Amino acid sequence: MRVTAPAPPSLVGRVREREVLSSVVAGNGRGARAVVVAGEAGIGRTSLLASVATSAERRTVWIRGGEAESGLPYAAAVDLLVPLWRYTEHLPVARQVAVETVLALRPGVVDPLAACVAVLDVLTAAAADAPLLIVVDDLQWVDPESRRILLYAARRLSLPSAAVLFSYRDQPGGRLTADLPELRLEGLDQTECHELVAALPVEVSPQVEEQIAAQTGGNPSAVIETVTATPAHLLAGPAEAFPGSRPGPALQHAWSAAVESLPEATRMALAVLATIGPAQLEELEPVLAALGAELSDLDAAEQAGLLRTRHGTVSLRHPLLPAAVIACTPPAARRRVVLALAVHVDGDLRSWSRAVALTGADDAIADG
Repeated sequence: MRVTAPAPPSLVGRVREREVLSSVVAGNGRGARAVVVAGEAGIGRTSLLASVATSAERRTVWIRGGEAESGLPYAAAVDLLVPLWRYTEHLPVARQVAVETVLALRPGVVDPLAACVAVLDVLTAAAADAPLLIVVDDLQWVDPESRRILLYAARRLSLPSAAVLFSYRDQPGGRLTADLPELRLEGLDQTECHELVAALPVEVSPQVEEQIAAQTGGNPSAVIETVTATPAHLLAGPAEAFPGSRPGPALQHAWSAAVESLPEATRMALAVLATIGPAQLEELEPVLAALGAELSDLDAAEQAGLLRTRHGTVSLRHPLLPAAVIACTPPAARRRVVLALAVHVDGDLRSWSRAVALTGADDAIADG
């Protein structure tokens, strides 16, 4: 956890999003005092929050969830309370005891309600003294005990001088904050991707730049990782020579965790889609059946936010997701997928699947 904001980055795009968050922080109108920024790994949640916090001209307490500390009770609450300690002095005795127990200043079991109300009192007193902004980044990794306290207080803050900005990374299980306003970040558009690439110390041809924007879905981190990981001569060359974009470490880690948390039949169905691309449900059904799966096994992946279904066609929801799924699919499972495709699909894909499945040449496949 950390309580100081990161250095403000150079933010590309996000004009509307900055306006929305800045309005909340400024206390304009009678709207919400807390907003949640959501999106996939690398989409720029932290950069957006840092940009807004830097321009807010408010005392800011910055809390960032950490995966290694997500199981440590009250770790984030400590980061919140320590900078605001002087506002705990006039709490009622029961709430003072709860705060001191949260901070491990006295032994005992924390009273959850007393802790929630005490933190709300602390934030209210601090905001009455001077405008206050609380930023909670990576809420998905904030320990559950602290998350409960933070959300309790955020829902009840009413002073215009107080605001709370949360962010969380997409993950299986849906939203963490169902009753708070949500601002979802999508990928940058082609013009914004051009602005991002132009700021990097490398030459990228317009054709390759267009490919990068499409293949990364406009994910800022993926755009930067692709440019920095690709040899300069390939970036400046024709689109045909560009090797393509692949998910960087943050996206791969996030999506691998999401995929590996799903049932085996669902993971197999995702591997099929990662191999063949968008497919009609009726075309997909026999392939899944050959692998011991069925269409209903896709439900878990859809609930996890990994799929998109439109007009009977199902596909993985992000251009980089197929590579991430294949990377975390064991070789034996990938071979099973190819063998099933070799039997149950038609056309060029069937010939390709049969060729990959074979250990040697086959004249029948070559002849078509």
